[in-house]
Amino acid sequence: MLARILALLLSCLPVCAFSQNGAYSRQNDLNLTRDSQKVSVWSGVSPDSPDGGFLGKTKDKMFVILGVRYGKVVAAGRRMALEYTFDAFPVAEVIDRNSKDSVYGFGLSPVGLKWYVLQVSRFKLFTNGSGGFLTFVEDVPDPDARKFNFTFEFGGGIEVFTNSRVGIALGYRYHHLSNANTEKVNPGLDANIFYIGISRFF
Repeated sequence: MLARILALLLSCLPVCAFSQNGAYSRQNDLNLTRDSQKVSVWSGVSPDSPDGGFLGKTKDKMFVILGVRYGKVVAAGRRMALEYTFDAFPVAEVIDRNSKDSVYGFGLSPVGLKWYVLQVSRFKLFTNGSGGFLTFVEDVPDPDARKFNFTFEFGGGIEVFTNSRVGIALGYRYHHLSNANTEKVNPGLDANIFYIGISRFF
């Protein structure tokens, strides 16, 4: 499923790159301005969970996720911009690397910030972080844990604007989920997610 999602995202790149909705007319057209809004679709994968990770202690788990994001720029300057983000996750899946068993989940990250630390024409470097929850159809990441888990993540990457309205992002995010000790068993799960996304600004 993830392979199909990534293939779909990649197939959109040539269309975005040659879109007629305004090319590289003026550098100012490619700088984010306050109150700019966007909708993004992104997908990522963590091939394995770190053994004895930063917070999570669960190993041998693959993690895949599909996100839909709304963003609004709340502050902007000549070289930097700050964006509020809200993510919905229609698909989140934890896969055991040994048994190949998988557990489906979904959730939200309603509190997030994305800081564009450098804007140089169509190239934009950013860091970001967010917090929310995921709920699964079975207990995750341990059979004695919980279906409901809190999440937080942080990371960074680069976003390349093909024109004034379309951006393509490549990035990394450290992702952690746990039940925050609301259950006796709380091993937590860390993931190193590499992702690609496409944004439409308006």
